[in-house]
Amino acid sequence: MPFEYISSSSNHALLNETASNITNVVYHVCGNETKITDCICINDTIECKPSTKQGYHYWFDAFNPPFTTSNIQISNESFIPKNVVFIDNEIKKLQKDKFLSGHESNVETLHFIINRLKEIENGTFDKFTSLKTLDLSYNFLTNISADVFTKKLGSSLISLKISYNEFSHFSSIDLSNMEKLEELELIGIGVNELYENFIFPKSLSNLKSLDLSLNFIRKMNDDIFVNLVNLETLKLHNSVLFSLPKSFYALKNLRHLDLIVSAIPSLNKTELSNFTKLETFNLTHSNLERIEDCTFCDKPNLKNVMLYGNEKLSYIHENAFGNLANNGIPSLKKVSVEYCNLSTIPENLLNWQNLKEFGLGNNPFICNCSMAWLINDILSPTHSINLKSFISFQHQSFSVDYKMQIPEENGFKCFGPVALKNIPFSHISQKLCPNKTNEKPKIIYLKENVSIITVIFVLAACAFTFMLGIFIAPFVRRLYQSKKQDAGFKNQNFMDEINVEDFDVEKSFY
Repeated sequence: MPFEYISSSSNHALLNETASNITNVVYHVCGNETKITDCICINDTIECKPSTKQGYHYWFDAFNPPFTTSNIQISNESFIPKNVVFIDNEIKKLQKDKFLSGHESNVETLHFIINRLKEIENGTFDKFTSLKTLDLSYNFLTNISADVFTKKLGSSLISLKISYNEFSHFSSIDLSNMEKLEELELIGIGVNELYENFIFPKSLSNLKSLDLSLNFIRKMNDDIFVNLVNLETLKLHNSVLFSLPKSFYALKNLRHLDLIVSAIPSLNKTELSNFTKLETFNLTHSNLERIEDCTFCDKPNLKNVMLYGNEKLSYIHENAFGNLANNGIPSLKKVSVEYCNLSTIPENLLNWQNLKEFGLGNNPFICNCSMAWLINDILSPTHSINLKSFISFQHQSFSVDYKMQIPEENGFKCFGPVALKNIPFSHISQKLCPNKTNEKPKIIYLKENVSIITVIFVLAACAFTFMLGIFIAPFVRRLYQSKKQDAGFKNQNFMDEINVEDFDVEKSFY
């Protein structure tokens, strides 16, 4: 269906009308006349928002003011709205039977955002029997009861987004009828403490994705997630948590954990022990300082670990991923520790042959022999490590433009010692501690055609010879000493005889 820009009833005076008059206003849209409009009707999508002119918003130039009610009538009978968008209007109340009247059952997605909405009449969504996605974000809602989120709505709704509203706590949102819900977004709703008695209801047992980001959560009730037995994705950006809460232990089916910007200073094996199905772990731009021994052990499905932007992270245990204890992660494909405070990377930290991408740039590396394995690998013909940039923008704390593509301009430089400061890895690759990197373990191998029986026989013969030598040696030594003694006696007698003869001769001479 071609574009149809159809004007509604005159809006210019509506902002000055009383509330009672505004609720009775009807907007006729999606007709056949082409005019300056508020609604755009394309294919099966209708979008209703105020117009802009020359880059300015309507309240600067009084050009097509916003809707003040959602009571619209579609003039073109052949147009069937499946996707409905109301954005940036002045609709403070949604009324039952005055919202796309006659077309409710066709609507599959409804985005009602930035409309200054404060109130929703009971049963407003009951006729939206095909509705799968509902977005009420960026409004002024303070309470939603089960009379609004009814069983009729819950029988079809799969995705619900009510972020950036003004709820005082989670119990202000009744989700007891949302039995088919799989995705729930509660971003920035102003709730920062979950230690109250609130528990997500059993009706959310089918929930797969939950986003609680930007609520600056400090504490959590230990049982808050106990009913979310099928939750696979949890996002908790910008929290003030100092450790992974006990409430996480109930999430045994969790596959994706996203903790961007948190106060967590360290990670250990105990905190992550229950997440045996974890596939992605994201703890970036946080207060992380240490990663302890075997933190990521027993995670056979783990694929991606993102830890970049932790400017205090200076220690990663060599066995953090279980590689030393033969408990490595064969599924691991991507790891990033870019923009951290690491001076070295343990050579045995990961299985470099299996890892597809490794983000390491912009760390204060000390280029000594402990880093030679990595630095020399850059220009090595075999080149076993695939260095990758996971951050596409310039990090605020560094002056290096991270958009460059070659290693020396991607933050792979020496921070020390002084003689190598700011020298790119590529300039010293293949030259740093060459004897160390070329060293090979001296291992003696037995040829395959030598049997174990032959080996045992040879060893036994050697042992017998050694023992025989121990027993025979004393007899040989005694025999040698005896012969030497006899020879000594003979020599002594010979000398005596000479002396006697000389003596006799001398005596006879006189």
